[in-house]
Amino acid sequence: MTEVKTAKHQMNPGPSILRSLVSNLGDAYPEKFRGDPRKAGEIGLSALSSAAFALAGGELSLTKRYYAMALDAVSAGARAMAAGRGVMISYKIDGKGYKGAANGPSKLALPSEYLRALSFAIALRRTKVADDLMTVPLKEIKQAAREVTPAYVPYVEAWRSFWQKAPDTPKLLEKAAELFEPSALELTDPKEAAADAANIPLMQALLEMDEKKFNAALVRALKAHKAWWGTGPNRVDPQAVIAHQSAALASLALQRGIKLTVTSGYLPPWLIEGRDPEGSADPDFHRDVFDE
Repeated sequence: MTEVKTAKHQMNPGPSILRSLVSNLGDAYPEKFRGDPRKAGEIGLSALSSAAFALAGGELSLTKRYYAMALDAVSAGARAMAAGRGVMISYKIDGKGYKGAANGPSKLALPSEYLRALSFAIALRRTKVADDLMTVPLKEIKQAAREVTPAYVPYVEAWRSFWQKAPDTPKLLEKAAELFEPSALELTDPKEAAADAANIPLMQALLEMDEKKFNAALVRALKAHKAWWGTGPNRVDPQAVIAHQSAALASLALQRGIKLTVTSGYLPPWLIEGRDPEGSADPDFHRDVFDE
């Protein structure tokens, strides 16, 4: 068994910050939908960050709650973007029911945020959320990608193609790999791009169902994640805690029968094995809460 150790992510939000998160994204969560329904996607992405802070602070029950919230909001935001107008959603919290509309556009169009949401949806086995993300118009993602390296367009397309089991996935991965070369980068830091690009061989190995190649690529991907997210100010970024793209692919690999020989704090077992953070079965954790 190979272990990839994490960097020292100096992230300890403390009880006061966690209480603030509960206030902002917990009890007031449905109110935010009703007050500004166009922000469904943004609320989901904020909840993903909150889950990471809660995880770092050892508050596993909050971690579970925020991941569930995040993916429900992401799903609603994606449907809104696909519809180009509001879609009705319903949500229950503390026994009270709420209804409202979720409208686009959304921050979900940014390639990095889109991939973060899709990765967690896949890793947490929330197939409906991942399917909803497939409906986000590609033209909006392409427009948002103009602010970063062009490689992110075929890279996002490859992830979408991969999830939908389309035959053009290998070609899209090859195209993205070429554009991720340092000479082709524009506005993206090479180390940041490398952290994403390292998942291309991982996805290719999963397509080939090559266990040895997959585990070797997983080690490289985790080291690339650590090289970018484990240094400087990135160490305290919520995205540093979990290698979400690698986690999504590792989760799928386990589901498809590949034995993992790699462990890392960047790949929490509860995440890639489909358990809740407490380690006990929770039928509601992977349940889609929103109804159209």
